[in-house]
Amino acid sequence: MKYRLKDILKTNMRSTLAFLLLYRVLCAAFFWRLSLWGIRILLAKRGYAYLTQNNLIEFILHPWTIAFLILLILLAALAVSVETAVVFAGMWAGAVGTRLSISAMVREGVRRLRGTAGRGMGELIAASVVSFLVVNCYILYRLALHFRLARFMIEAGSGTREAVLLAGLVFTVLVILFLLQAFAQFSPLFQGERFSKGQERSGRIMAAHGLKAAGSLAAVQVLSAVFYGLAYLAVMLLAALLLKLGGVRESLLAMLLIISQYVDVFLILVSGGFTVIFSLGLLTWWYLKYQTPTAYTVSVPMPLRGRDRSWTDRVLALAILLLAVLFAADMVHEIYRGSNDTQQIFSDIRITAHRGVSYDAPENTMEAVALAVENHADYVEIDVQETKDGVVILLHDSSLARTCGDSRNIWEVTWKELSQMDAGSWFSSEFAGARVPTLEQVFQEFGGQIPMNIEVKNNGHNSDLVGKVLEMIELYHMEEYVMISSTSYAYVKQIKESNDRIPVGLILSAAYGNFFDSPYIDFISIRHNILTREIVERAHEQGKEVHAWTVNTKGAMERMKRLGVDSIITDLPLLARELIYSEETLENIADLMNALIQER
Repeated sequence: MKYRLKDILKTNMRSTLAFLLLYRVLCAAFFWRLSLWGIRILLAKRGYAYLTQNNLIEFILHPWTIAFLILLILLAALAVSVETAVVFAGMWAGAVGTRLSISAMVREGVRRLRGTAGRGMGELIAASVVSFLVVNCYILYRLALHFRLARFMIEAGSGTREAVLLAGLVFTVLVILFLLQAFAQFSPLFQGERFSKGQERSGRIMAAHGLKAAGSLAAVQVLSAVFYGLAYLAVMLLAALLLKLGGVRESLLAMLLIISQYVDVFLILVSGGFTVIFSLGLLTWWYLKYQTPTAYTVSVPMPLRGRDRSWTDRVLALAILLLAVLFAADMVHEIYRGSNDTQQIFSDIRITAHRGVSYDAPENTMEAVALAVENHADYVEIDVQETKDGVVILLHDSSLARTCGDSRNIWEVTWKELSQMDAGSWFSSEFAGARVPTLEQVFQEFGGQIPMNIEVKNNGHNSDLVGKVLEMIELYHMEEYVMISSTSYAYVKQIKESNDRIPVGLILSAAYGNFFDSPYIDFISIRHNILTREIVERAHEQGKEVHAWTVNTKGAMERMKRLGVDSIITDLPLLARELIYSEETLENIADLMNALIQER
């Protein structure tokens, strides 16, 4: 029988691609949750609040971390082997022109994988992992750049010649292993033979046609990278054009940087799916084309029917779809809200809007916080105090003179009196009538839109400010989406003892004292012009973050980036994002779009 590559690839292309997208979303959501849970526990066991480059090696080499990584590797290996078996089932069916639904393909692949028990299932799973790593090498690299831990390792490794050589050696070994057993998985999956028999047959095929097979697989990798690059460029150019036409000017590059993250992940999923389909499709075609005819009867000994429309098939397909949607929604929700665990996985340097975007709106008002959301700041920093009657409100100064034109202090004014004051006219007539908001109002309006850094002010007249803030956080279930800071070490200790789930920071205007090893402090918030590399490194060695305030000039922002601080607190979040995260590609896109618009 003559098998055509076109039939192998096209017959079940839609089902296979849909399966890959759904399955990878499910796996991503599962490993996402497991990683968050594991990192949280492991950091607590090590006494760290955060994972940094300075404590990375010690963290990874800890026995508990090693055990957790082994668990992740074993689970990932099982997930990869299921994916490979299902995709091969679709290709094998396509070879004889049989269409399969997603659920029918999943059932057949899982059944075939289970059937390898006693015929070298462990070797098959190992081969699937090697195949997955080689086939998806570029896509995995792109994906790794979105994760903080992976970026730390890549950056640390790329800086040393030995690490680069080791990485190259490991990749070369993986490629050699992949080529030696590229066709070995077919024997236990579809021919009822042991894996060792498949290795022998794979060796014979590669000896005779290895260059052609390797060349075709390499071509798929190159085309996948080209597709990814061109698609990314096209989408970003379109986004730049739409933003320009929509009136975005000064913030163009910052908006493109934000959009680029979502575009990149989407294209990773899509291009990764096509890479797997074409790579495994080619392997199937080469295997059926160059197998030894005398070894066994050339056939497809798999009882395949046409597209399965039974009620069980429909229920399974619907269940897979619902699970993928629910898990994806949960993951997107966590990323969108910006939980502290999420920041631990993803963020490098966070951009925190100081008192809201206080350069463009009156500080600590709803309008300023709304601008922080609109400008896509990673966090918004707000200051809280109590009124005379104990209402927690947003205010930086003890006196109301500067922002409300009233000479009294906040502890001398009731909430009813404060709510009638104009907190915007001092800034500009555009904001006349803006009010001082309560913390509860801010939670109600922005609790699901942006994480918050709440500074608890110590003015000597707060009766139970810490308790009230914590009560409000718990009432609105904001524990995972806030951090609290204060100049008062007593407040810091009280917060940490009351709720250790909330990151707590000590605000410093000078670098003195031994605060790096305090169990009550998760991060230090320090004036940027007294920060040194030594301070940053000492904090990071203890698993604590460094937040720099108030960073409003390009020179200061670039210096903070070089020092490796964890958060830049600024009145200009868009400018900070452009300077910290801009890449040459995006700058060129922005320049190109500027030129295009100006020419028109």
